[in-house]
Order: sequence, then structure tokens, then C-alpha cells
Amino acid sequence: MKRESTIFKFDDSVNELLEISFAFQKSRVLITAVELGIFDILGEEFKTSEQIASEAKVHQKSVERLLNVLVSMKLLVKRDGKFCNTDLAWNCLVKGNQHYIGSMNNFSEMWKKWSSLTETIRTGEPVNFVERKDRSPKQTEDFISSMHWNGSQRAQEVVKLIDIKKSVRVLDLGGASGAYAMEFVRNYPQLDVTVYDLPEIIDITRRYLEVKGFEGKINTLTGDVLTDKLPKNHYDLIFVSNVLHIYSFWENMDLVKNIYDSLRIGGRVVIHEMLLDDNRTSPEFTSMFSLHMLVNTKSGEVLTESEIWLMLKEAWFTKIERKDTDFGTSLMFGSK
Repeated sequence: MKRESTIFKFDDSVNELLEISFAFQKSRVLITAVELGIFDILGEEFKTSEQIASEAKVHQKSVERLLNVLVSMKLLVKRDGKFCNTDLAWNCLVKGNQHYIGSMNNFSEMWKKWSSLTETIRTGEPVNFVERKDRSPKQTEDFISSMHWNGSQRAQEVVKLIDIKKSVRVLDLGGASGAYAMEFVRNYPQLDVTVYDLPEIIDITRRYLEVKGFEGKINTLTGDVLTDKLPKNHYDLIFVSNVLHIYSFWENMDLVKNIYDSLRIGGRVVIHEMLLDDNRTSPEFTSMFSLHMLVNTKSGEVLTESEIWLMLKEAWFTKIERKDTDFGTSLMFGSK
């Protein structure tokens, strides 16, 4: 008689469930390796666990276990008892390299916030939320580094989707490092582009502009879009990337009206965001990001196309349309 298979031994769905359950371990290994500077310490060299432990100022036997796991994850290679970065780790995880993922430094903060998800769901309040004024300079720097890497990967395609011909004055609202502003100027040197953000962020913006060779080519303006009015009837185009999800629906209603008042007649707003479907369950990454806003902000949430359409309509915008990128984000356009 043929023996019946058991669900625990043969059912792929159970294996998938277990993979989800243990996925946090890989994340934690990578975050710890970044926190300890393992990839930077190795650079292009092969080093023993003793050498790495000495440079990282950690326990040698413990770090050796970590290094072995990084080998199994194909982030390091091991040869004759020595460790070295793989090409992937060298290109993406070593500071200063062209494809360095700056957001890795921000993942430690993300880990702390997500660790309180259960209590956040119970109370409806972000347990580990830190007010802007209480954030350390390093936390702010790491966050902007994350935003710069993200923006740098996407700016070229996003700017290509925007018809810029009739614009002269452009405002990059909440522009952080100025990654998108730089791309505007790179493609259209005749534009008068301004990055608008909070005072403590604009200080960092100016450093990015200087390092990237855009000092004097891009203006900066400080303020808080929730409390300060933008210049009236001033801009031809206001670009808003990954800002709306930080705030509540009603805060965004006021923000969009502020944008409308700041545009000249015929001017346009371009809102760049990840959008949920009307059922709020997909795409999966975007749905997960909505939870990310729950643990990271007081009132932020990911919006749907219908919600942004309503905001634009309520602010008297016309010619509302949507364009999708190839990397899961969308542009919502509105004209004054």
C-alpha cells in the first residue's frame, strides 16, 4: 500500500510559510554586518576572522560564525580560512563604490521600528517614533543617504516621463538630497530649479549639491509645507516625490492646496508615489510599505490613485492623469 504524504514533509506551501517565518534571520545578519562595518573592513582583501575581529573590535569566535553565514548567503567568499567580499558585496555594500546602497545604514533604525509592530497594532500608535527635533544628526544623515540612493536609481526614468518644455521655474518639494533636482538640471540646464525641505535637511542637501558639482546651479529653500505657505503664483512645475505618504489624508489635502496656490496659471504638479489598489491589498511591497508608515510616522499612509485624484480635484486641478514607471511607482499629474 502506498503511504500517504504528510503536509509537513511534502507541502510546498508549508515550506513557504517557514521561509517567511525565518526570513528575519537573514535580514538581521546583513544589518549586523553593515553595523559592524564588515564589508568596509574587507574591501578588496582576504582577511582572517582574527584580523576582522581586531578591526571591528568584536569577539573573534562570534564574528567568525557571522562571517561563515555571510559566505552561505553568497555575500562573502572563504578561502584557506580567510574571507573576502563577493563582487555583489564589493559593488553594493562597500562605502564609496558606484553602486553602494546607502539605505543600508538606515536599516538598523527600520529594524527597531518594525520590532514594535505588534504593540503598534495593539495601540494604533508608533511605539518607537522619534520626533524630528529629537533625531540625532546621524539618524538624519542615514535617512537622507537612503533617500539619495533611492532617488539616484530612479530619477533618470522619472524625469523622462515629465514634459518639461514649457517650464521655467521648478520646485522639488521635499527634495532631500536633491537627486531629482540634479536630474532636472542635467537634462534641462536652462531650468531655474529649487529644492525645498526642512532646515536641518537643506544643510545636507547643500553638501550633496557641492559634492555632485551642482553648487550654484540649484537653489535651496527652507520651510515646513504643513505650516508655511509656498510663494504664490511662482512656479511652473512642482515635483513632489515620496512626500505624501508621510502625512495623513487631510494633511495632504492642505498640502495639495498649498501647491496649487504656488503654481502659475498653466503650471503643473507631479506627484511621484507608490500607489495601492483600491482594495489596499496590492502590490505586496506597497501594502507592506503602508505598514512601514504605521511604525514610522504619526499619521502617514500609502494612498490609492482614487485618493490622490480626489485631493487634486478638491484643490481645483484639471487634466489629471497617471503614468507608471517600470519599478512600481506612479506619477500623478495635475494642471492649474
